[in-house]
Amino acid sequence: MLKASLTSPAVTVSNDLAGNELFDYKYYQNVGKVSALGTVSGSNLIDVSNGAVFTLTTSGSTTLTFTGFKNTGYESVKLIVTQGGAYSVNLTGVTFPYLMNPDATTMSLDSTAGIDFSTRYVFPQINGSVTVFEVFTTDGGTTKRATYPVSY
Repeated sequence: MLKASLTSPAVTVSNDLAGNELFDYKYYQNVGKVSALGTVSGSNLIDVSNGAVFTLTTSGSTTLTFTGFKNTGYESVKLIVTQGGAYSVNLTGVTFPYLMNPDATTMSLDSTAGIDFSTRYVFPQINGSVTVFEVFTTDGGTTKRATYPVSY
């Protein structure tokens, strides 16, 4: 509990809990910082310590690499990708859900159901389309997974 006045110029208040856990508290609102990356192409580094939500518009084929995850606990960032044209978007070291990523299974074809697992998720290459998904980790970014993308 903060005991100092927040208006006093001699008081410095920090929200760094130094790794301590909160318990028995009420959580009222989640407001995440939005980092607008602007129009991008080529290789781009996303430092997740810069925000909870990242927006970008492609202007060419784009590769996104994630860095800056904390060393412990669950952490996620949301990406909102707007296509500026018919460009590919690749995520370095990120595993998509089972049905979208053949690397997540040893099977490339389920012959009983006729389902082909041999293709990866492809971002819609339609100018103006928007794809939203989250990238998350529980081990400081060593293993990164993505939620199922939703495209509009």
